[in-house]
Amino acid sequence: MAPPRRSCRRRLPTVLFAVLVVSATSAARSEPCDAGVFSALGERLHVPRLASGEAVASHDCKAAPDDPRVTLAVVTWDNGHTQDYSKGFVVAEVDEAAGRVLADLASETSADGSTPLGSGVHIDTAPYLLAPGVRAFGVDLVQYVPRCADGGAEQERTLYVREGRRLRPVLLDQPMSGGWIVDGGCGDSEVKQRFDVTIAISPHTSHGWHDLAVTTAFSLSSGEPSARRAEHARVAYDGHAYAVVRVEPPEGMADATAAKP
Repeated sequence: MAPPRRSCRRRLPTVLFAVLVVSATSAARSEPCDAGVFSALGERLHVPRLASGEAVASHDCKAAPDDPRVTLAVVTWDNGHTQDYSKGFVVAEVDEAAGRVLADLASETSADGSTPLGSGVHIDTAPYLLAPGVRAFGVDLVQYVPRCADGGAEQERTLYVREGRRLRPVLLDQPMSGGWIVDGGCGDSEVKQRFDVTIAISPHTSHGWHDLAVTTAFSLSSGEPSARRAEHARVAYDGHAYAVVRVEPPEGMADATAAKP
């Protein structure tokens, strides 16, 4: 899946004028998918082991807020590649009653084995009302970060919109939470500078779609106040996608949230 093209990014004043705020923790609790979802997806993608459910690794399903007859689903499954951490990955809208996939987008995740899945995938059904008649939903990928790693993004969000039988990502892999060790060694003495991102829908528009107002807040795991101030950006839709707002690590550290090749 090719990454969307970047759009312009503008600095925001301290006061946000957004009509919706969505944080890294806003996605509702993970809900299991029914066997009918696996069956429909397996038949659609011609993967028998997915259809039977035996190869499923992680999954989340939620009713679409604007049409409860439609199930939003994200599923990963073991694709049989034993030499790396790659997994099959699909996001879909499913009509469970009819056993039919209405729209989907399938790919692989963590294909190089460097960022294996951690605690799973989650669907975010906050009201991302991007344009008249256009409502996106989010999918969060929770990354596995080794305990003593310097740090980086732990949770990333992609926003999808439906276009016919296809789901199209319009914001790809936005870091939503994570952090870096800034003091002490690995263990009880370590202090992390953590970040949490919120996404808001701005009344300003570009190419007929609302801009995104993105705020990154910082804190220290020690409980002391962070000297790093919150950062604000307004991201315009460029006609194809929204640019990802990268979260820079503390000065002197390599950027662990840099864009993937």
